[in-house]
Amino acid sequence: MAESTATTVFAKLGGAPAIEAAVPLFYVKVLADPLLAPFFEGIPMARQTKKQIAFLSHAFGGPSRYNDDMIIKMHKPMMEKRGMGLPHFDAVANHLVTTLKDMGVEEGLINEAAAVVLALRPMFDPEIVLKPAASTA
Repeated sequence: MAESTATTVFAKLGGAPAIEAAVPLFYVKVLADPLLAPFFEGIPMARQTKKQIAFLSHAFGGPSRYNDDMIIKMHKPMMEKRGMGLPHFDAVANHLVTTLKDMGVEEGLINEAAAVVLALRPMFDPEIVLKPAASTA
């Protein structure tokens, strides 16, 4: 990582303890959202919570076992088979912002975190992710 860990959003938020505290609160909102809840039916939420902690750690510049290609690969089947797209991403991003507000994170840092998340938006755009590869013929 080129950036000093002291300057990452991950560090500014409070590192792993803050992410681990935020994700359960975040999922209360996500699971109550009729647009998003169907994607989590039958999903073991303890396992999903761990994945989300890892994802947010990755996104915010902390330690991670993920990379962008893995994240796309994990979500692509939901785009193909279940119609997941940008409205879902936007709802998730809004729930994350609300969670950070509820946790008392200062507005400037929330804006910084939101900018990081919004930069990931193309990875959840079916028009980009599901676009057929260009032919090399």
